[in-house]
Amino acid sequence: MKKTYLNNHNLFIAITVVCFFCCFNLLKAQNKEEVIKKYIQQYKEVAIEQMVLYKIPASVIMAQAIKESSYGTSFLASNTNNHFGIKCHREWGGNTFNKDDDTLNECFRSYKSVEDSYLDHSLFLVSRPRYSFLFEFGLYNYQAWCFGLKNAGYATSPPYAFDLITIIENYKLYELDKINPLPQSFKPEELLALNIPEIITSPQPDINAFEVKENLFAAIFYKQSTEEQAIFVRANTSDKKSN
Repeated sequence: MKKTYLNNHNLFIAITVVCFFCCFNLLKAQNKEEVIKKYIQQYKEVAIEQMVLYKIPASVIMAQAIKESSYGTSFLASNTNNHFGIKCHREWGGNTFNKDDDTLNECFRSYKSVEDSYLDHSLFLVSRPRYSFLFEFGLYNYQAWCFGLKNAGYATSPPYAFDLITIIENYKLYELDKINPLPQSFKPEELLALNIPEIITSPQPDINAFEVKENLFAAIFYKQSTEEQAIFVRANTSDKKSN
């Protein structure tokens, strides 16, 4: 009788422990979902702005930011505003932060704001020849962009493209790509040739995302027809006021 009681008691404890961990993991997953959704709401307009300026799908920008920064919670994102895991490279003249990654004590870029990180991510893709083929995919082929980023060497993780696609489809980030007031004909080399400050190819320590955005708005604006200018102004008026 005593042995049966002990067996039943141990079984009860085991079931209780399993239920506790199941509930804990469920709550943890639900909390993660809420944090990711909050992150998307907070930065989706920044991603859309970068899409308008540089012709990079907002869905891809947001998915990369979510993955690379662990939706804004990673050590790098929290301490340096670096939401895309971009390392220093030779041309970087801004602030830096060293931490272990693929190798020990690697150099990462540090930004004054999260918005500056989003801007630099766009400049990083636009200014490097190895990513130029991506812009041939247009704004509505996020799958091709995700596989292209992996093949171009943005990340070393084998399932990187699948991870991005999963994020995009789970949170319906492709909806962000539908907001596109500019003609799709603009290409990276055209943007780089618009007489914009040197910050395009060589970011400086005092990088100012708002000033660069305004310069790009002006340069792109005057290359459009009168009708296109009117559409462009309507599309970006509210954004300018918010700054």
